Amino acid sequence: MSGDFTILLGTVGAGMFYSRDGGEVWTQSVMKVPVPPWGPWIRVRAVAASPFKKGVVLAGSDAGLYRSDDNGARWEHVPTPADGPYIHIWALTWHPDEPDTIFMGIAPAAIYRSKDAGKSWQVLPTPVDPRCAVGSTHITSIVIDPRDHRKIWAAVEASGILFSEDGGDSWVHLPQPGPRVQNIDIHGVAVLPSGKLLATTPDGVWTSTDEGHSYSLHKFPIQWPPEPAAVAVDVETYCRGIAQKADDPNTIFVATGDYVPGKVGGIQRSTDGGESWTPAELSVTPNSTVYLFATNKANPDRVVAASNYGYVYVSEDAGKHWTKTPREFGEVRGLAWLPN
Repeated sequence: MSGDFTILLGTVGAGMFYSRDGGEVWTQSVMKVPVPPWGPWIRVRAVAASPFKKGVVLAGSDAGLYRSDDNGARWEHVPTPADGPYIHIWALTWHPDEPDTIFMGIAPAAIYRSKDAGKSWQVLPTPVDPRCAVGSTHITSIVIDPRDHRKIWAAVEASGILFSEDGGDSWVHLPQPGPRVQNIDIHGVAVLPSGKLLATTPDGVWTSTDEGHSYSLHKFPIQWPPEPAAVAVDVETYCRGIAQKADDPNTIFVATGDYVPGKVGGIQRSTDGGESWTPAELSVTPNSTVYLFATNKANPDRVVAASNYGYVYVSEDAGKHWTKTPREFGEVRGLAWLPN
């Protein structure tokens, strides 16, 4: 399998990798890290391509923020408040209308906003504690509402969902989907044109039709032998990343597995806004929980996915079937695909 597009992979401990042929051949990126002698050996947990400028990509890590202007081959350090010790960048989002506005989510949980393409940053007033049941809280994803771009949703590890109605100037902490720790361990969120909110957690997909004030839970049937550690905390099918088809937000993909980091994984797909779900067909069973998706408007039918422990998959039919690429990596936490 090969293709004329670039896949970018953010790893935990080996920096960034890129493939210019859809996953056949990979090269480790050159990253100018201001913490010698680490060079590229950093932990990247967020990758976000600019929707406005071809070839411009951001990568967030435990050693700060980086920018590439050549589709991920070379990266320059961007000074931010995340350069401090014990700070990790976990989420990056470009504003869909404002080319110079970027949101950055970190651990311990906080959200920063830049309105000048990363030259300066403002910390936003997010009402969330720095600690949680699993240690440090962190922002796992930041999503701009497709109905109203002033509305912003932020998922927080083991601490629920944050919501802003004024572009990030003020935030509220929404009610918990459920009373248990795994109910508020939010890994990702998606917002449909109808206003329906979907949130992935260790115990399934929570759905709200009233902007996060009440929820219902969908649990996926167990597809593999139960993981004892998951059973002990009443987790059946662990859910991680969530993504929507670039030209059809009612087509949704959810990354699943037996637990974290997991021994096996899968992908669930819905074409009706989360009303029903079908397991996708993967050419090779994942070696761990599937964690990440990447979509791009340049080809809405192409979706890339990655498991926690480095299997990379490409779908060319909007997520029905997935083919594993040849190379395997260590832990993967950042993913994007871009046209060459």
